Amino acid sequence: MKRYVISTQRSGLNWLRYNIEYHTGLRTPGKELLVSKDTQKESCFIRSHDPMGVSYTRSQYLKEVFSLSKKISDSAWNIINPQRTKNDVVILLLRDYREVFVRTANKNYRKFDVYLSNIRFLNKANTNRKKVFYYEDFVKNPETMSEMLSFLQLPETEGDHLSLDNISNTWDKKAAASVDKYSVNQAAGGGAMTKNNRYDFKHHQQELNQEELDSLDRYINDSLTDSELSYLFRYRS
Repeated sequence: MKRYVISTQRSGLNWLRYNIEYHTGLRTPGKELLVSKDTQKESCFIRSHDPMGVSYTRSQYLKEVFSLSKKISDSAWNIINPQRTKNDVVILLLRDYREVFVRTANKNYRKFDVYLSNIRFLNKANTNRKKVFYYEDFVKNPETMSEMLSFLQLPETEGDHLSLDNISNTWDKKAAASVDKYSVNQAAGGGAMTKNNRYDFKHHQQELNQEELDSLDRYINDSLTDSELSYLFRYRS
């Protein structure tokens, strides 16, 4: 069984990673947080910001897909066939699309297509063990983080590290340390922009005027099926 974590950039992956490494001692893919690759070669899940290869040129995509020597790696840009996820665990970390459009895509629809393709990937994933976890929920609520860690079916480690009490009691301590680490590791991308108010979930979309918001909604309506749009219901009601 494989574990896949799909997320657009700036959608809470590092917060999930920090909790896993803090509570289990298992290494996660990406820039070093708490567990070194020198001590653990393998990571406990496979990540991708763009499993459908939307951001790739056609030649890059074909090279990735058809390379016989290609192996899933710690890369943030693994191409994954959703039909080859049978019996695997797939989770999608989903953030408010208006936040992503500004923060990650810089109001560029071509870049924003990656966000939409990640929703399509989850819809097509050939497994019953798939689920969306929303950024606002797992950033704010220890209960959601606990549910997500349980859903991933991580390898067992000694002790009751993943109990809700353990996750809750260390919540603020982890958040402060995680934000500091993020500000260093992701400095090139601007670091933590809501460091002083991590529960401000509408920070970036304030840059959008009504015309831009309406245009974005139309684009999403034209791009996704009804079943795919259902994942965004909470942001559109």
